[in-house]
Amino acid sequence: MTKYRVSSKRKELYRLTYTIYDFYQSLDIKDKIDKKTYIALMSEFFTMYTHKVIVERKRYKLPLLGVHRIKKRKPDISVTPRIDFNKTRIYGTKIYHLNNHTNGCYFRWYWDKSNIRLKNKAAYGFELTKKHTLFLAKEIFKKANDPFSKDYDALT
Repeated sequence: MTKYRVSSKRKELYRLTYTIYDFYQSLDIKDKIDKKTYIALMSEFFTMYTHKVIVERKRYKLPLLGVHRIKKRKPDISVTPRIDFNKTRIYGTKIYHLNNHTNGCYFRWYWDKSNIRLKNKAAYGFELTKKHTLFLAKEIFKKANDPFSKDYDALT
């Protein structure tokens, strides 16, 4: 599979990433489905998939690919909190994210690969797009304001 390289002065720091655009080139379905339809179909699938995990707060197991879920974690007390760069710039002094709305917890997309039977599974990763990362943040704020909604700890 040919991968498009980014022209940059720092090529040694560039990681090869494969997207749905790259996988279309390697599939043998080019004569059955055009690229535009394939991309629209896969984009819709991943949008629905992330919606199920983020909004409905479910953990989903993909066959042979592990479990995807939102992981909640409380940072260690010895580690300093993350800096809020916007407020730091405005007020001229260091201001930290305290996450009072979530009792100091952070949330992230987590891919549990413990039951996958693949070689080099540590080399694989799953990253949300910027759109879905912002959607997760928006959903966390909405959940913080609604005490009756299900928490990410109570996943089914």
